[in-house]
Amino acid sequence: MSTSHPHNRILAACLLCASLAGAQAPAKLRIVATVPDLADLLQRIGGDRVAPQCLTTGQEDLHLVRTRPSLLIQLRRADAFVQLGLDAEHAWVPPLLRSARNAAIQPSGKGFCDASRGVKPLQVPQRTNRGAGPDIHPYGNPHYNLDPRRMRTAARNVCALLERLDPPRTKDYRARLAAWEKELDRHLVVWKRKLAPFRGAQFLEYHNAWVYFADAFELKVAGQLEPAPGLAPTPTHLAKMIDLAKRERIGLIVARPQRADLARRVARDAGAEVALLQLGSSSEGSAKGWFAFMTRTVDAFAARLRKP
Repeated sequence: MSTSHPHNRILAACLLCASLAGAQAPAKLRIVATVPDLADLLQRIGGDRVAPQCLTTGQEDLHLVRTRPSLLIQLRRADAFVQLGLDAEHAWVPPLLRSARNAAIQPSGKGFCDASRGVKPLQVPQRTNRGAGPDIHPYGNPHYNLDPRRMRTAARNVCALLERLDPPRTKDYRARLAAWEKELDRHLVVWKRKLAPFRGAQFLEYHNAWVYFADAFELKVAGQLEPAPGLAPTPTHLAKMIDLAKRERIGLIVARPQRADLARRVARDAGAEVALLQLGSSSEGSAKGWFAFMTRTVDAFAARLRKP
């Protein structure tokens, strides 16, 4: 192309500028998270510097995720990896990481982040034999993402990962973390106000998962429809839970949507209501984003709990 014509010179200059801009723009960090809650944190704190990917959608049972070749491809290409931790993903993440053969995202690698580091776990078991249930967790209950205080720790761990991967932008990451924490504080005021009238109220759950939420908002888990974590409910145990709900005037049973039929049957017999809730945010829909998920969860509890 001749550059003698003014239009050609302008075009050449534009192409040069575009080329230089493209060369100077840093590639986004490819970070894989196990759950949407963590992918949301990565996006909020990492901004346009991060391209988060998620191995689940928020609809799965985190203990029973099916591994697929596409998950392995994501991990092989990843700059970093973030897991919920406390053994939440123990059944499928370790073999995936080994198969990925990506040194950066191994537990000893620069790009590995266990978001539970520094989180004070609840329900650390005294024994871990099969009699305690197939879903027993030796490091404690892993569903700490249901507690805003513990998610603050997870957010700080995510920020530390980004600083480690991209030191020149440390100031930016810390500023985004500070903004996220301020937003959390604003939400906490609203969430606590909504649940304050129910302080001390009891509820039943299908699976042993909501202890952190109860701890954060001064509620009480009265029991589970599962006789032990991971064991199918039995008629005898369900009868005990129905009697308990009637005796204690429990108005709420919490279950994942996949357990709706059984939860509704028990609620009908117990004179209670059911809240069908996942155990974290989703990759799409009305529960996309951790703040939206928590607001929806708080509203569901506030609408169904009975005052003690």
